[in-house]
Amino acid sequence: MYGGRDLNEALVVIAGVAAGGVVAVAGATKLVARDVWAASARSMGVPRVVWAVLPWLECVLGAAVVARIAIPWSALVLIALLAVFTAWLVTQMRAVSRPVCACFGAFSTRPVSWRDVLRNAGLIVAAGVASISV
Repeated sequence: MYGGRDLNEALVVIAGVAAGGVVAVAGATKLVARDVWAASARSMGVPRVVWAVLPWLECVLGAAVVARIAIPWSALVLIALLAVFTAWLVTQMRAVSRPVCACFGAFSTRPVSWRDVLRNAGLIVAAGVASISV
């Protein structure tokens, strides 16, 4: 029979896989469709250094959280990154013409929406759970 500690450990690991996995996939999709991602980022006014480094950062940081490397710091950095993304999404929600959400590279073709904000809020919660040392 499994005890409460086993369940808590499982939830922490699952949360890390969910949050880190989604962010790593987001980075990978940007790398796969680099030209589409670059064009989208440029159209939103994202500086070159940011759009060039961001996919790699997402891949490495997401993988670190999934693998539980440098916990809690990797999860806390992931929370900070997601908070910045979410703040940007909220500011874009106010724009008359909403840009395309390039969160998943060429696979994101719809304008930013509250759905994206809610997804990020869920990922922030999951990353917070993943930051717990077990």
